[in-house]
Amino acid sequence: VNLSFTAHTKYGVVRPVLRNPHLKPLEQVASEMRDLVRRARRTDPEQLYLEAAKISLVALGQLDGKDVYVVEATFPKGAKKVDYFDVETGLKVKVENEVSTPEGPKRFPLVIEGYKEVQGIRFPSKLVQQQGPVKVTFELQEIEINPTLESSIFE
Repeated sequence: VNLSFTAHTKYGVVRPVLRNPHLKPLEQVASEMRDLVRRARRTDPEQLYLEAAKISLVALGQLDGKDVYVVEATFPKGAKKVDYFDVETGLKVKVENEVSTPEGPKRFPLVIEGYKEVQGIRFPSKLVQQQGPVKVTFELQEIEINPTLESSIFE
């Protein structure tokens, strides 16, 4: 079990991940979360990504009849990720994350569809994840940007 939470930084919002919080005392979880937030706020994520992975444009291809840039990232431990960007819009339309399995590495595609613009920001309205015979579809129902929250919900 891992715990992901949101941290606001000068570079935008990041989602640090705390590993195995269920195995740790509450004080340790709180301390590690504070440390992750401090580190996130000191780190330029783009620079970290560039240092952590070898990134290359591997092809100009086609996906569902559209031209796409195919960008591959190879991480220090050998894991790979392939991103597909629509040439016309620059938007990401597909991601393939490579996962180690007992049968060897496998890539699992995530198709990103139907971007909707809300207050000048484009959000994907549909994500389709394929893992073997299982296909999971996530559909965006509603977007609310910077809603007013009652302080009572944090008590």
